[in-house]
Amino acid sequence: VVETVIKYNKNDVKIKWVNDIYIDGKKVCGILTEGAINSNKKLDYAVVGIGINVIAPENGFPDDIKNTATAIFPGNAEEYIKEKIIVEVVNRFFNMYNGDDKEYIRRYKEYSYLTGKEINIISGDITRPATVIDITDDCHLLVKNENGDIEEISSGDVSVRLV
Repeated sequence: VVETVIKYNKNDVKIKWVNDIYIDGKKVCGILTEGAINSNKKLDYAVVGIGINVIAPENGFPDDIKNTATAIFPGNAEEYIKEKIIVEVVNRFFNMYNGDDKEYIRRYKEYSYLTGKEINIISGDITRPATVIDITDDCHLLVKNENGDIEEISSGDVSVRLV
């Protein structure tokens, strides 16, 4: 998805771990995945939902998200652009799905929005600060806690701390 967005918008496009795409620090895409592991500990199925803001609303985004949301195209776009983007995403997905896992991880890391940033890790009612060091080969977030301990985060929500 990030490479499709870059094809149509040359601004600063990044992945916010684990499933959001940002342009210039504003969210343009969210990806939700649900799956199940079978008794052999292999993926049984996965359902993926991708929501991309292709064209900004004519009257702008609603007040509650106008400072955090953006679109690939701020105004008008060429005819059938939504269909072209869908085709591009699907083609890139299958090329990557059938490709080398190490290449996927390299590219994921290349587009990481969080690497080097100070974040808040949010787990239920608990929020704790950390600094992102890297993304592991398993796509976990590698962070350094305030006490200096290194930890891998495999799921959950994080937000960038404004310092």
